[in-house]
Amino acid sequence: MEMTTDWVLREAVVADADAACQVLKRSIVECCALDHHRDPTRIATWIANKTSENVSAWIAHPGVYALIAESASKPVGVGMITRSGQVTLCYLVPEALYKGIGRALLNAMLDRAQHWGLRTVHLESTQTALAFYARNGFNPDGAPFNENGLIGTPMSRDIERSRYH
Repeated sequence: MEMTTDWVLREAVVADADAACQVLKRSIVECCALDHHRDPTRIATWIANKTSENVSAWIAHPGVYALIAESASKPVGVGMITRSGQVTLCYLVPEALYKGIGRALLNAMLDRAQHWGLRTVHLESTQTALAFYARNGFNPDGAPFNENGLIGTPMSRDIERSRYH
């Protein structure tokens, strides 16, 4: 568990699924306009699988490490990485941006990947998150692609033996 005076990171449990869904949906709707251009169809498609049932299953899956970031006991961020080294979620609500919470989520996932013995971590970045991932050592790893009107950019990062903060 990583703590500061304002927020805490902890491993997610199935009981966090509803709150995690709310974080995911708020982040997508309120923070990712660069990607969905406020198009209701694109937003609906993007959030369609962000249900309590799905998120519960993701958290419970033995091949996944899921995290919740909380501020004032309220969830403000969600992170998830698979044992194969794919970062599948790294989302924050708007009021949690630019406070080091996203970096802490990402570093916790990198720590877990290193613990698992992985050497490289992969993800598909939104346009909104490209600069964030670049600042945190990720590089493009393939051509951008269009999925349901959303542009994704494959990125990867080697995990260093030393601390990466």
